[in-house]
Amino acid sequence: MNKGRYSSGYIRAIAEATDHDTAMKIALEWGGRRVRIPDKVTPFCALSRLVGQDKATSIIARLGGAVLYVPHEKQNLVHWLRDKGLSQADIAHELKMALRSVQNALNGTGKSHHDGEGADAGTVS
Repeated sequence: MNKGRYSSGYIRAIAEATDHDTAMKIALEWGGRRVRIPDKVTPFCALSRLVGQDKATSIIARLGGAVLYVPHEKQNLVHWLRDKGLSQADIAHELKMALRSVQNALNGTGKSHHDGEGADAGTVS
């Protein structure tokens, strides 16, 4: 798996502040969007609800107040979901990819695509 090879410095920073699983959860949930990382953690902010308050605190300490583009990270997500036990068909469905693209990613023949700028900034606070 490509742990540590991320298409975005922000995803790398999240993984370094927390762990690979947390970075992948964020990429899966918010991939393709611009999000604002809140300045302080609350139990009810979207970031806390997604990754838990302790991990949200670590992310906010590093990136609080930043507006960032969260890439899709599909190459990493394919491998992460496979490690979680999903079938190739389920991964394709979850990531809205062709089954062949999932197979190529797992075989190391898939291409990494940067999906552009995504939607306008939204807040995750």
